[in-house]
Amino acid sequence: ASPVPGSASSVPAGASSVPDSGEMLAILAIENTGARWAAVVRCSVEKRRVVWRLSVYDGLDGALIAADTQAAFAGLSALSLMDESATAVSAMAATLRNREVPGAPIDYRIRLVSTDEGAAVAFGSGESARQIGMIADGGLLTPYVAFVEDQQVMVSLSKDGYWPRETLIRPGRSDEPIELKSMMLMTRHALSLFITNGRILGLSTDYRYHLYPDGLYLRMANSAWVQGDDNGFPVLHDEPRLGVGAYLLMPPDSRFRTTIGTGISGIVTLLTASDFEDQLYLDSSLDIVWLTLEWHWPRIAIVFEERFSYALGSDTGLLRRGWWGSDGSLVLMSLGVMFKW
Repeated sequence: ASPVPGSASSVPAGASSVPDSGEMLAILAIENTGARWAAVVRCSVEKRRVVWRLSVYDGLDGALIAADTQAAFAGLSALSLMDESATAVSAMAATLRNREVPGAPIDYRIRLVSTDEGAAVAFGSGESARQIGMIADGGLLTPYVAFVEDQQVMVSLSKDGYWPRETLIRPGRSDEPIELKSMMLMTRHALSLFITNGRILGLSTDYRYHLYPDGLYLRMANSAWVQGDDNGFPVLHDEPRLGVGAYLLMPPDSRFRTTIGTGISGIVTLLTASDFEDQLYLDSSLDIVWLTLEWHWPRIAIVFEERFSYALGSDTGLLRRGWWGSDGSLVLMSLGVMFKW
């Protein structure tokens, strides 16, 4: 607004001045209530003139973003000037409503999205974590906390039967929902289905019982496949396996994990051609080591296995003593899917 004769000059938006007691009350109100905006209106009569001051403060950083001071002779004519002054200050404040404030706190409640229904949510981690609610209907609208824009905030999820999950988020100027990573199930049992090189006409199953969830496990497996011979009579194979394995290095809530293990196996072979004197054979073998590479989701995983086995050369079997594999290779490789519970 333009000053009228005899008035003090208007204060432009963003101008700095020492706040009087009324403005100090507005600043205190912002701090105590968490309000975003505060407006101060002061009016006094000095001799024959009426003097007024309008001020608008931004609660994000306490800045004076719009102000106007005017004076006029007391009377009805001053009312229209007051109205013009208020309109001008309101317009100035509106233009700076979406101003960028470096390091300013956010002015909204964070909305989190998660597939972990019923999980407890906290800001922070460990003993300093502050519980803020539970995931319900796929999300949580958190209580308001004045986090600084683009600053990392730790969000912790916990739920019985699942590994705790910590996620770093960066609240920005936008109040768009923030999606949290899914928690991993604490696996006690796992069942896998595999296909193996050299055993395409067959299927392998694998059951794991975890002595420690996603750590040390006992393994029982079986592989059955059909192999043709030159005379057109199928050769039937069945290989049961026993072993023990353990996960390595990566934490249990990681997507990518590896395991290593060892064990024993036996191979039963049945020749269906009737012109063989002996049709049933039994080989024994040591699984010197197996290695798996696994990509995990909460209840399912893709598993690739490499296996190095040594035949014991049993008199009842077909395999000679030494390393053996499939298709002329010394390595058995399998690819499969694992179901966890």
